Amino acid sequence: KSKETMKWILALVLSTSRTSPLSARAIHAFLPPRISIPFTAFETILERMSAIFIVSKNGIAVFHTSVLDFIGNETRIGNEYFLPLSEAERVMAIGCFEIMRNGTRNAQRQMNRPPLGLRFNICGLESSYLSNSSVPQLDERIAQSVSVELQYSCIHWFDHLKRTLEEPQFSPGEGATTLFSEFLESAQSLYWLEVLSVIGMTLTAREILIRVQASRSPVSL
Repeated sequence: KSKETMKWILALVLSTSRTSPLSARAIHAFLPPRISIPFTAFETILERMSAIFIVSKNGIAVFHTSVLDFIGNETRIGNEYFLPLSEAERVMAIGCFEIMRNGTRNAQRQMNRPPLGLRFNICGLESSYLSNSSVPQLDERIAQSVSVELQYSCIHWFDHLKRTLEEPQFSPGEGATTLFSEFLESAQSLYWLEVLSVIGMTLTAREILIRVQASRSPVSL
């Protein structure tokens, strides 16, 4: 189980290196549900990998970009620790949708907080008439109500979904397709816009919607 967890850490760090680094807790949140491991045990495994990773509050990063080349090459890293990037991207895409919907991929990873994903008025604002800059203690409200993994999911779900189609001979699978359709056709898409608004990334929402529209066949994602 330790080796399997290490394999997934390597793969998810490789995947997120193409977007933005994630903290240890957030990487743990994106593990496939079948890799059910307490965060304390996850940290121990991560410590064993300190020769190649820098773990800080800014996220998990590699000491040198050559490490990413090593992780992504099955011949160099060996079959025991290799996971195709396409599979990591698929898991990240599905994870983004699950976290946006439920706040978690696994009930055992709630870490003493309710499994809440996207929802109306997520930060509990008393008035919709105030601009974000006028909301008292907005940063504290965001930190309390919008987890790091939820913020990441809102910003990067399309990146991971699109990349599954860039890998040769690979399909994101029915799971990702279903979650994508449910997301666009539900109120979640409106709550997603709300989150990007409160964290000051409205332009990012616009860019993602343009990319979805410009996709050659977005419904096939």
